[in-house]
Amino acid sequence: MNAKKLNGYRASHKNKWLFIKHGILSVQELSLLEFYADIFDFDPRHETTVGLFPVNFKEIAEVFSCSQNTVRNWHSRLLQLGLIKNTDKKNIYQLSCYSRYITPGRFEGKAAVYAKQETNQSIEIILQNFGIDSQLVGGKVQIIGKKAGELGSESSSIAISSYKEGISSDYKKELSDAELKEKEDMEIVAREIFGEE
Repeated sequence: MNAKKLNGYRASHKNKWLFIKHGILSVQELSLLEFYADIFDFDPRHETTVGLFPVNFKEIAEVFSCSQNTVRNWHSRLLQLGLIKNTDKKNIYQLSCYSRYITPGRFEGKAAVYAKQETNQSIEIILQNFGIDSQLVGGKVQIIGKKAGELGSESSSIAISSYKEGISSDYKKELSDAELKEKEDMEIVAREIFGEE
């Protein structure tokens, strides 16, 4: 990867966190989207490459300290949602709504236009600005966690190690059905992580 692509600065919109809050993207998928926003060609004088960026899964996996398959999964999610697009060139993709990441002036960016337009707006408006039909996203989006906005917001009084024995019957009495289901799901995940039956 060209190290020069990791120098400089660009416009960054604070409303990007709504993608996580609404369960549209995971933290990792959003990080990959932001990485692509950092490396795309933003110069309008490059008529054939403006908005485009190269993808080398091996190099990106090194940046994120993970496997290439993990990066490919995050990448596929961004493609599925339309936040990035395929091109007719191998390993070259287009960032959707790339002008939002370019500051006004010499490079003719529209970061300020999008910032003003999206102030205090719903996630649907932001998705529309990316060219994504929010009605279609509703059918495609697999919500991450119970409610993305609540992930990590409540602590469990059961330590992870106690999942080895399962959820105690006294504790089950204190939980609503939804909470109990969530705790049981967590137990299954914990067993998978720790490799126990």
